[in-house]
Amino acid sequence: MKRTTRIISSVFLFLLLALLITALVYRGELLGYFHTRAGIFHLRKGNVETALHHLKKAIEANPVTWEANRNFKSWMHYFGQQWKVVRFYEEMVKKYPGEPLFHYNLGMSLLISSRYEIGLNKLKKALEIDPDYFAAYYGLGVYHTLMGEPKKAEEKFRKCRELNPDSELSYAGL
Repeated sequence: MKRTTRIISSVFLFLLLALLITALVYRGELLGYFHTRAGIFHLRKGNVETALHHLKKAIEANPVTWEANRNFKSWMHYFGQQWKVVRFYEEMVKKYPGEPLFHYNLGMSLLISSRYEIGLNKLKKALEIDPDYFAAYYGLGVYHTLMGEPKKAEEKFRKCRELNPDSELSYAGL
């Protein structure tokens, strides 16, 4: 009986240690995940400032978290904080110049803020970094729609769908 208890205790300690090591290795991803969940929870409860705080923390913990970036950007714009979003993503572009996600988010934020040419340049920069970055094609489709160029817009939306048919953006423009 004592031997069985020691074996069970040893296995339990081993699993606990493995969980702790995993948590440390994936700290940014876990923090990003939990802050994203907390942000969405607070949005549903109407605690806007707390929600935006958590979404920003999620991005800081794991910068390339698509969901946290999408929610942060969308809700900041919804609450009329466009220029704070632009400044935030300008800082993220400086901090992570090789990450197309931040060029895309900055470009889209500039488009929403009616700074079309600068937004277009940021979307093109995302494609310079990664020519297959599907979200940038979506952004270009939005730009061409705003400029009254439906044929060019459709071409960009189709390219977005071609590159990532499972994305929510793949069908948004068509």
